[in-house]
Amino acid sequence: MDLQEVIETSRLRLLQPARLARDLDHRKEHGCQTQKVQPVDMFPRTHHVEYVALITS
Repeated sequence: MDLQEVIETSRLRLLQPARLARDLDHRKEHGCQTQKVQPVDMFPRTHHVEYVALITS
């Protein structure tokens, strides 16, 4: 993983899956590929789930 991937990953940490999908689709249109999307339960016993995406250009 290079620095640009880390930056993009941190920028795509979102609470809303629909927003993440929209942003990933936008990046795909500009030549990026989604390698992995991982849900992260940072707040146990709540309905909040964050998502981290690994994308490459």
